[in-house]
Amino acid sequence: MPNCEEQGNFILDESKYVAYLGGRGSGKTAAGAVKILRYIGKHPGARIMVTAPINEQLVEGAIPEIEKWAPPGAILRLIKSPYYRYFLKGDAEIVFRSAQNPNSLRSGSFAVVWHDEAAQSDEMSFQISQATLRQPGYPPQMILTSTPRYKNWVYKYFIESEDPDYSCYSGISTTVNAKNLPPEFLSQLIQTYGGGESPFAQQELYGKFIAQVGIVYSLFDRSKHLRAPPKDFVPRLIVGGV
Repeated sequence: MPNCEEQGNFILDESKYVAYLGGRGSGKTAAGAVKILRYIGKHPGARIMVTAPINEQLVEGAIPEIEKWAPPGAILRLIKSPYYRYFLKGDAEIVFRSAQNPNSLRSGSFAVVWHDEAAQSDEMSFQISQATLRQPGYPPQMILTSTPRYKNWVYKYFIESEDPDYSCYSGISTTVNAKNLPPEFLSQLIQTYGGGESPFAQQELYGKFIAQVGIVYSLFDRSKHLRAPPKDFVPRLIVGGV
């Protein structure tokens, strides 16, 4: 199943906190689905919570990937109300919740929490869900899969942090999964995103953390907008508000 070495290593990684960060269509959600199913295979009776920023992303992302990669007959029952829940062989359970309201993630005891497209969710969803990693007798694991979204909280915890409990596979390019994508998928997006070197393409296709793009400084050009001051320039302090 792995489409690159990093994806295979991520699936096998048993660190308490582990993230797989890459471009759109790079196989992030598939990797997360395989990872939690592998955990269930090793730890019967495990309870797992899966989140996404909104319900639609669960329905279109994590849920079909779990159904795709689950062994035949592994999923015994699906309950859709009040939220999606899978019951699997070996008394395992997968609970799906939207991270739109982080406080809705407070209840329950789980062995694993998987945040799909985590960078789109609020940092509080990560913080609050940590306290649910308390199912007795199971090694706790927090899993993140996501396309980067500026240098936000995911960057802080998984790139900047030197905590040995945190493991991260980042900069995974969409190209590693090209064989599973439509022939013109990449070329069309590169054109739409303003070329492969554009900040948006670097984030969305190459899984790189960048400064915020397309908001205030999209037209900034260092060669045009940074000049040496004239010799008679006298600096002044100007304070303004917006």
